[in-house]
Amino acid sequence: MAKKQEIGNYDDRTSQLMNLRAEAERQFDKQIVYLSGGALVFSIGFVKDIIGVNKLPVCKWLLIVSWVCFAVSLIINLFSYLSSRKAIDNELLEEKTKSSLYDSLTKILNWLSISGLLLGLILLIVFATINL
Repeated sequence: MAKKQEIGNYDDRTSQLMNLRAEAERQFDKQIVYLSGGALVFSIGFVKDIIGVNKLPVCKWLLIVSWVCFAVSLIINLFSYLSSRKAIDNELLEEKTKSSLYDSLTKILNWLSISGLLLGLILLIVFATINL
């Protein structure tokens, strides 16, 4: 059996997995921002194409709530970034309880961000379907 090479407190494989996880989290945040921001800009820019120029929109509230969901998703994503930084800072200071608390908060905020994006997309699709 090969001897494990220690890197800090972690072996080589664990270190690589932690680096991969950190990269995946960065990509996750980028994707939420791209998708929420893109959907918001797309829906604002193409509303007249969806409902037509001379037609009044049906269930306009669906569109407005979808915009709110996209904006809230973006804002929550920013708070998620901040809580993630706090978790890391507290981990470096070896304050395990605070680090764990911020880590849990980050997970909750990430799920809320995904939920806001999904709800916004569903409402936008329903609005577009009704108004086509």
